[in-house]
Amino acid sequence: MWLSKARAIRILLISAFCLCPAGVQSAVRQVAAPDTIQVGSMIGEYGLQRGMTLSAYPVEMKLMGRALRIKSSYNQILPIYTENGMLYMAMRITRGINWLNGLPRGKYFINNHPITIN
Repeated sequence: MWLSKARAIRILLISAFCLCPAGVQSAVRQVAAPDTIQVGSMIGEYGLQRGMTLSAYPVEMKLMGRALRIKSSYNQILPIYTENGMLYMAMRITRGINWLNGLPRGKYFINNHPITIN
């Protein structure tokens, strides 16, 4: 019994993928560009005290009562930290104006800027 050409190629690709070393497999995979940059590596250089991540693109924030208006030119993920430096949530924002309501009272760091909700 003969294999079809397409089936033979598929078997060869699967066996090559399963049998090759892990370093070769990771070189073959394509990795998407990250949404955030790591600040923890810049602590010594800039004197920052927390290992928080920042959004990759700038945002404009304005507190209006207990609601926070966030304006962005890009779709991105915006991490929000408590005053202790713990990640509270990661908010997916879209291009344009986004509103964040319902944060409990307290002090937060958003994109390394302190925001106080009264």
